[in-house]
Amino acid sequence: MSNEENVLKITKMAKNIYKGLLNEVKPIIAQELAEKLNLNIRSVRYGLRILIDQKKVFKYSNFKDMRKTLYCVLDNFSSVSNNENALELFL
Repeated sequence: MSNEENVLKITKMAKNIYKGLLNEVKPIIAQELAEKLNLNIRSVRYGLRILIDQKKVFKYSNFKDMRKTLYCVLDNFSSVSNNENALELFL
């Protein structure tokens, strides 16, 4: 699949969510992202699902509260994940 086809599959909502995640310094939960972007939580979760499928966003468990999942832009996380204690930096 070409790069242009990937871009066309991402909705406007997902693009806004991606831009919102780019502005974050550390990973964020979906509820906080919805509040910051002033969007419906269901729309944010749907947009995040699209971005995860496109491998633009990374999702992982929050060890402080396992009921909530943390999200971050894959590029930002990969630059930090070279450290052994990368997850400890976010917690």
